[in-house]
Amino acid sequence: MRLFCECKWRNAPTNEGVLDSLNELSKQFRYTARHLMLFSKSGFTDGCRQLASRIGNVELVSFEDIMTA
Repeated sequence: MRLFCECKWRNAPTNEGVLDSLNELSKQFRYTARHLMLFSKSGFTDGCRQLASRIGNVELVSFEDIMTA
């Protein structure tokens, strides 16, 4: 399995466009098993959470998640 990650340090929640872009970039590699992780300072939009659910191999991690772990 290969892990593809991206971090966003913004004051607005990360939207589905960022996740979609990461997903498309990860497809440039010929790995059959891919896992995506998206880190965000300000959380995620509902659209981003819905896309993550549809893709299925995604973990969304907010700054709050990291601080309370």
